[in-house]
Amino acid sequence: MKLSRILSHIDFNAVFNFKEKEIKDLTAHTSDFNKGDLFFFIEGNDFDIYKEIPAIISRAAAIVVNYKKARDILENNLSLPVIFVEDTKKTLHNLSEIFYPIEKKGLKVIGVTGTNGKTTVAYLIYKLLRKFKTEASLIGTIKYLIGEKELSAINTTPDSFILRKLFYRSQKKGVRHIVMEVSSHALKQKRIAEIKFTHLVFTNLTPEHLDYHKTMRDYFYAKLSLFLLNPQAQWFINSDDSYGRKILKLPAPYKYSYSLKKGSFCAEKIAFYPTHSEFNFVFPSGKVKIKTTFLGKYNVYNILGALAVIYKLGFNLQKAAGFLRKFKPPEGRMQKIAKNIFIDYAHTPDALNNALSSLRECGFKRIFLVFGCGGERDKSKRKKMGRIASLGADFSFITSDNPRAEDPLAISRQIEEGFGSHCNYRVILSRRKAIKQALAKQEKYPQAALLIAGKGHENYQLKGGRKIPFNDAEVVKEILASEAKKKKIK
Repeated sequence: MKLSRILSHIDFNAVFNFKEKEIKDLTAHTSDFNKGDLFFFIEGNDFDIYKEIPAIISRAAAIVVNYKKARDILENNLSLPVIFVEDTKKTLHNLSEIFYPIEKKGLKVIGVTGTNGKTTVAYLIYKLLRKFKTEASLIGTIKYLIGEKELSAINTTPDSFILRKLFYRSQKKGVRHIVMEVSSHALKQKRIAEIKFTHLVFTNLTPEHLDYHKTMRDYFYAKLSLFLLNPQAQWFINSDDSYGRKILKLPAPYKYSYSLKKGSFCAEKIAFYPTHSEFNFVFPSGKVKIKTTFLGKYNVYNILGALAVIYKLGFNLQKAAGFLRKFKPPEGRMQKIAKNIFIDYAHTPDALNNALSSLRECGFKRIFLVFGCGGERDKSKRKKMGRIASLGADFSFITSDNPRAEDPLAISRQIEEGFGSHCNYRVILSRRKAIKQALAKQEKYPQAALLIAGKGHENYQLKGGRKIPFNDAEVVKEILASEAKKKKIK
């Protein structure tokens, strides 16, 4: 689209250095930015976009800036057009409707919300849709997928502009089913206000993000708003969760419960093993046997939620059960790296307890644990997670997670408080060294499980304002390969 045509669609205060340009795309993110784009300068809460001016102007065809920032921009030696506006967010929103029109008729949008399980439930629904030869997109914590095309995830639920862009790109690829995780931050910040969901899943609610929400009441109401905004959607609610039961009391024409006890969809004859889980999935018109490499009770809930949606979308559950047998868990979600070695994203008390309990349910008599807590986040959970580790693991290695600007030792001391009189732990601040010692300890007990928790799919550590490459799974593989090489030499 020509820059002159773009200007005809917006209210602007002034244009500096106008030249006719062909605008290829719109963007407000340096991570999603190509040469010839129209770049919008929108400041984030903890990110000064104006520090990126040199890198941006070298690629942008033109830029849009708040007129109050004229001095910051014009002090640079600019040769490209600069459009000054009153409100950059509003201007971007208005233009995005022109650049990325969306045909909503026949579009199935499946939202998954809750504290734990969002990633796995969304992943399962997406994977099953793809197995049924259905064009689908996935928007979630680990990655964004349009069909099979993979894009880096910016947030669990991106801002409304990126969402519109992803929906538009999906539509261009013939996608009519979009599965997305919906975070409480996105709900509170109204990022999904314009999306009409057709199916909604509520997994559970336990304390998390209280540094942001302050109270569980506020956290719950953020989640609840998703359902209140979409009363005509089909609701799939975990009725074994107390907050889920509250949602089920709301008037809505299409609401269904899933449970390990009794509900619209439920599980029976559940059995856990070190390598797999088995149960019967009971649905309104019958039951089907499920065998899966997804371990533990909480993954039974995740599969129930996903299969309930698949059933209501009209797909064959017998075929779905066959597909599930071959699925591996998503990256960093009770992901098996080597024999009896697991990586999991568990970074809350409830998630850590679920992960440890699941390994115990699967028959592991001895469990070793590597974990820490993130800095500059809810401090109240640190002692709780220490307590859970002291009771759920036979021995723990307390280490650094993402300390950010906090002192890693101070974080570890707060975790230690939860161990009380239990002495079944060691503090090793270097995450690599902690993993190495845990692997050495586990090797002495071939039937023991090792859980490395907290970071899951993340490929970095945040330390003192720096983003340092670090991936738990890769570190495990490197250490195991190194030790195997040493043994071979001997």
